[in-house]
Amino acid sequence: MLDPIRKSLARRGVSPTTVTLAAVPVELTVAVCLVIGVRTPFVLLLVPVLAVAWMALNALDGSLARATGGVTSVGTVLNELVDRFGDLVVVSVAFIVAPLPVAAGLGVAILSSELVAAIGWATTGHRHFRGPMGKPDRAAVLAVGSLAAVIWPVALTVAFVVIGVGAAIGVGVRTRAVIDVAHAIDVGDDR
Repeated sequence: MLDPIRKSLARRGVSPTTVTLAAVPVELTVAVCLVIGVRTPFVLLLVPVLAVAWMALNALDGSLARATGGVTSVGTVLNELVDRFGDLVVVSVAFIVAPLPVAAGLGVAILSSELVAAIGWATTGHRHFRGPMGKPDRAAVLAVGSLAAVIWPVALTVAFVVIGVGAAIGVGVRTRAVIDVAHAIDVGDDR
């Protein structure tokens, strides 16, 4: 679905870095809408639209880089930094709008999930996205939770709980995948 947009961006000479950086104001706007939405619920109706834009930008930057031969180490680092900033935004909002135990659990689960993925990438050369509650999953749950919170304010807290539990499960799934790949490398079966 994003292919026509990617082609248009490539024709116009838009760099993958520009697309990556465009996600930052979208991430911040999602955070602002979530915080304001606690007191002004109709603002939460913007979150699903912003979440779609956020995930589209996330998909487009890498796709554009590959299509234009613009894949670089600097671009990869920048992409990871912007992605982790998005994680920080989600966790920060939880600390503002959800009970402390929910926010803390969410923070630990997301951090752990991303840490396992980074360790896997560093040790095996493979990025591991297995398991529930990757970035697109988190955006979808936030979008649904925001819509539900318009009429049921507790829905945002429920969304954060779902994200935290899913990310915790993801830690186990990703850890297993990293260990399997590392073991295969150790025994010479390069998967």
